[in-house]
Amino acid sequence: MTDSPNTRGSSPKNKWFQYSLGFLISGALIVWLIFAIEWRLVVRQMTQVHYIWFVPFSLGFLLQMFFRAERWRYLLPETEQQPSRLMYYDGIFVGNFINYILPLRLGELARPFFLSQRSSFSFPTIFVSVIIERFVDVSFVLVSFGIMSMYIKNIPTWIHRGAFVFTLISGGIFLFIVLASMLPNHILKLARVFFRYLPERLSTPLENFLVDFLAGAKVVSRPKNFLGVTIYSLILWIVAFAQYWSLLYMFPNLTFTYWHGVAITVLIALAIAAPSAPGFIGVYQVSCIAGFLLFGWDKERATTYAIISHMLQYLIVILYGLSILFRYDLTLKDLQKPSEPE
Repeated sequence: MTDSPNTRGSSPKNKWFQYSLGFLISGALIVWLIFAIEWRLVVRQMTQVHYIWFVPFSLGFLLQMFFRAERWRYLLPETEQQPSRLMYYDGIFVGNFINYILPLRLGELARPFFLSQRSSFSFPTIFVSVIIERFVDVSFVLVSFGIMSMYIKNIPTWIHRGAFVFTLISGGIFLFIVLASMLPNHILKLARVFFRYLPERLSTPLENFLVDFLAGAKVVSRPKNFLGVTIYSLILWIVAFAQYWSLLYMFPNLTFTYWHGVAITVLIALAIAAPSAPGFIGVYQVSCIAGFLLFGWDKERATTYAIISHMLQYLIVILYGLSILFRYDLTLKDLQKPSEPE
């Protein structure tokens, strides 16, 4: 999770640790991939796939970003001069663009900074909307994992047990968001009782974060906003699942269902939450392999899938990100300014 808007950026020591940890994890996974994969077979797979399926996968990615932008509108308060839909869409891509080329997930700060400079919304208000968005996504991902485990045959028992636990966790997250939007004062009072037992250096930033979170969650308390966030979250994840499912068709003679695409998407979503180098290098590829091995498919086919799907998304994000720099007359340095929010 990123820092609270009420706090300054992480200390240089903490940033260096996060930076080093991300590259260490990605580096270790890349080394493992180099020695664990039969690259000769991967090259052969590359020559045999049906490239036509790159099209629906890429369109699905763009469509998913569109629905993310639409959902974002319902996570922010209404104003007389609402930003255009294109502005929200560009903001979503700004965050992805920075995350794909810079470390420390700076895109989570670049996105609200970009929109705050072009709207009446303050940086903290937009930043909290991004945090709530992450909570909602985690909830939907975990629920999807639980549903997926019921439809795929012959998966290990521990997967079913894990799915049950994840479903309970997701229910708790979603309940917390609902309670935060409807009973913010009660939650804050209860939290302050707990904060009394913590050192001030922990309790102060935690309370500041909770105050900002509860303020942002009030937006979701409106039935229209709550319904909008829920519906668009459901749609965008259905699209995301279909996106990864469609790319499985590029392999001839591979038997699968829509739920296999759900499983791969969920594993990728969970894996890229871990620290990594820019663009989720390493963790993305290994999560694809984990999904394929879960169904008894080979690592080389999984690696082919990972390389192609990651490459297509990289290409889209970088090209669209460069177009944003051109259209708004920005430099990469301009988008890094929020790394030390006031």
